[in-house]
Amino acid sequence: MAEDTVTVRLVGGPADWAGKTLALPRGQVLDRPLEEVGAYLTSDCTPERGEDEDVDPRAIYEPEDDATVWTFRGWFPSSPSDPPVA
Repeated sequence: MAEDTVTVRLVGGPADWAGKTLALPRGQVLDRPLEEVGAYLTSDCTPERGEDEDVDPRAIYEPEDDATVWTFRGWFPSSPSDPPVA
């Protein structure tokens, strides 16, 4: 039998992730402390960066109060040239 899944909604961030949902195993989302939940997602819509900066950062998504709603927090690794997170 397949493990139960939960739907996680992504808020903000790059166009290829903003507003999307992910179906994830329940144990990875609801059965862990809130501060351990989230993801670093690859994106095709990364900010423009100079040659001396990492040009392939990951979009950071983490929950605030609800483990099933993850908000964009910025990029990893971050760079001084990244636009501010709204």
